[in-house]
Amino acid sequence: MTATAYAIVSPNTAKNFATSYNEEPVGTGPYLYKSRTKGAEVVFGRNEKYWGRKPYYQTVQFKVVPEAATRESLLLANQAEVIILPPVSDIPKLQANNQVKVLMGQSDRTIYIAIDCTRDGPTKDKVFRQALNYAVDKEGIIKSILFGAGEVMDSPVASSLFGYSKVGPYPYDPNKAKQLLKDGGYSNVNLKMYYPTGRYVQDAAASQAIMGNLRDVGINVDGQTMDWPTYQATVNVAPEKSTGDIHMLGWAPMMLDAAQQMVMFQKSSWPPAGLAGDHYTNPQVEDLLAKANANVNEKERADQYAQADKIIWDDAPWIFLWVQKFPIVYSAKIKGVGSIPTEKFSCIYAEPA
Repeated sequence: MTATAYAIVSPNTAKNFATSYNEEPVGTGPYLYKSRTKGAEVVFGRNEKYWGRKPYYQTVQFKVVPEAATRESLLLANQAEVIILPPVSDIPKLQANNQVKVLMGQSDRTIYIAIDCTRDGPTKDKVFRQALNYAVDKEGIIKSILFGAGEVMDSPVASSLFGYSKVGPYPYDPNKAKQLLKDGGYSNVNLKMYYPTGRYVQDAAASQAIMGNLRDVGINVDGQTMDWPTYQATVNVAPEKSTGDIHMLGWAPMMLDAAQQMVMFQKSSWPPAGLAGDHYTNPQVEDLLAKANANVNEKERADQYAQADKIIWDDAPWIFLWVQKFPIVYSAKIKGVGSIPTEKFSCIYAEPA
């Protein structure tokens, strides 16, 4: 009930606008809805009758600007005070600009390569999947391609979630990857990889680097990208319809709890019922998650998730990549800008610096 999808709305408004109350919203916050131009902007005015602390600014205008470069230009031209998700390659330049502040907000979005655990071939073998994890230079990609907008995963869940337990990371060790492949008798392996373009921070460029890392340890990778709707329809399929061995995806729970992350490791979430396109399941994990999801004892629940974290990490149904950061850039003339890990900015109490 803490998710924004369940925010409190006026019962009278909901009744009078039974099918469209979001067009005339009346809530309980420090700002009141004033106007909306579809696809362009939403304007709010300060609620002078608000019961709590009143914000500084009388009016707040949210502009819809899909292009990252345009958002950045508006900020640098003093036509906007706050933007989210600037061009990631510009982050170092923005950090050096004393006219703006860069907040690398914490996120709960895990970026990973899902490994299809049901396809005929080596991806069924956890040792092979572990080799893939050792083969990828996560830190190097974060530094050179993401420009610091990520943190290497060291658990199946982000550290911002209840139920997180550090069990990794898989260090970059191509020699160990080669040895595991040799011990398993895996030579001249061919993998089909799908990856998105423009969905996640530097997704295509990072995918190209990952494929390069895999080729470096002797794996032949055939990569393919496509538009997002086609991509979803291609990777989120039942096992018998799967056409790829590995694919990049990101997952960001709405609530800061492992329950919503762990659905990606449960058979009940295999497509088409869910989005767990790795088709992974483990009876021990299924049992632990069923118990944790029903447990009201926080300490016991945390321990159950921790046990599941360890097993999932060892089973390696993903190439565990990074937890994506949520960059926010704002004018140095203001303060009080923050964020929460569900990839939301917080500017309610922003004010002049």
